This record gives sequence, structure tokens and C-alpha cells, in this order.
Amino acid sequence: MATKSIGSAGGRDYSTITAWEAALAATLTEAEVGECYNDSEFTTTATITFAGSVTTSTNTITLKCATGQSFRDNANVQTNALRYNVSNGVGVRKTNNYNPVITVSQDHCKFEGMQLGHHGGTNAQLFSNTVNTQNGVTLDWCVCETAGSGVAAVTMRSGVIRNTLIVLRTSSAKPGLDFNFAGATATICVNNTVVRPSDFTVGSSAFVSDSGTRELKNCAAFGFTNEVDTSARYTAVTCATDKVSPMTGFTGSLTFSSQFETVTDATRD
Repeated sequence: MATKSIGSAGGRDYSTITAWEAALAATLTEAEVGECYNDSEFTTTATITFAGSVTTSTNTITLKCATGQSFRDNANVQTNALRYNVSNGVGVRKTNNYNPVITVSQDHCKFEGMQLGHHGGTNAQLFSNTVNTQNGVTLDWCVCETAGSGVAAVTMRSGVIRNTLIVLRTSSAKPGLDFNFAGATATICVNNTVVRPSDFTVGSSAFVSDSGTRELKNCAAFGFTNEVDTSARYTAVTCATDKVSPMTGFTGSLTFSSQFETVTDATRD
């Protein structure tokens, strides 16, 4: 396994995530790990793209935080407001309009412990997975926040999304998580929260899917008109929402303010 450090401080192997990804071999011969350090916020005007490397089940690509560098490692993790905050750990933010922060179009890629931000603009997507195979992408233990309009905050065509918070800081009627081309392969969706702060106009669905059937397990949807766009495309187990009459598998009519520390945008938690 080859592990490289990424950060703005002296002595790091790479100063940007893009530079590390660009240096990966066309055909991997071992697992490649990029460890991000919270030296400063990672900002970019261009989408960070993962494409072009031949991977296998053992020769994988992982982007994660170095030990002690994630919001999950912060000394005050149990009392910190759960939102994008680079004071608490590694943050990656796109600073201009349009296109995702990260796009993945190759198999066997994992992203762990990151904060992704896109705080304005049209089509301000956070994460886009365009891989059609079940060997695709894992998004795990991430905080994803966008104030942009036009598209879903996160698109998962296949793979795994779990333990992740998605916050839509906008009144735009766009969904939180889109199972794009969902008929292609299965997507595992477990322990995720999709929420719009209470002082934005409620709209759209937390989860959308254009085809196929997806299982939602231990997922929460708050601040949307609907928990899902079409109930026939989902099965749900022990999920929660503030919608009055949700689909089977969701506990509904939960009071928004009682499920979170703070539900307004300025002090969201």
C-alpha cells in the first residue's frame, strides 16, 4: 500500500487532492491512499475528478483524513455542532458556481471522514458517482453541505453511502440524495441524514430515484415535502421523517425541532 500526505504545510507529499490523484498510475499495482491534513481549507474552482486509473478489489483508491485530522477526531466532537466547519477537521470546498466538488467515474474508490462544501451557485453539487458497477464508490462518515440550487446535493449511481449528513441550505426544490440511473446496480444507503434547515422553504424530496428499487435503512429525512419521490421505488427500515404520512418503514410526524440541537440555518446542528 502506498500512502501519501496531502496538505498545504511544508513536508507534505502533495499540496492538493487533484495533484495527488493526477499522479496515480494508469494501472494500479497496489492500494493507493491519500491522507488529508487540516493545514488549511482545501478550496478549488475546478471539480476534483477521479478517473483514468485501472483499479481492482485489492488495488483500490482511498481518500481520507490523516489520523487526528477529521471532524470525527476533534477533541470536542461530542459537543461540536454537526455542520461544515474547517476548525473541526479537513474541509474541501468548491468556490465557484456549477459542477460537483468531487466526481468519481472509476471503480473501487472510497472517501472517508471528509467535509464537503459548495456554498452557493447553480448546480452546486457536492459529490457525483457515475460508476455503474457495485464495485463502485463508498462515501462514509462525511458531512456534505450546499447552498446551491439546481441539482441533487449528492448523486450515487451505485456503491455505498453510509453514516453521512447531507444539508441543503437553500429553498430551491432540489433533492438531497439522487440514486441516478438506479436501475443499473444496487446502492447501499444506511445511517444517513438528509435535512434542510427549518427557516428555508420546504420543497422536493429527500431521496429521489429514476428507476429500480433502493433500500433505505436507519435514514432520516427532515425539511422536505416528501421523504421519497416515489414510494414504489424504495423499501425502508427504521427510518424517520417529519412528514405526516410517510411510506412504510418511516416513522412520521416527528417534530423537527426535537430531533436536532438547532434547526435554523445560522446555528444549524
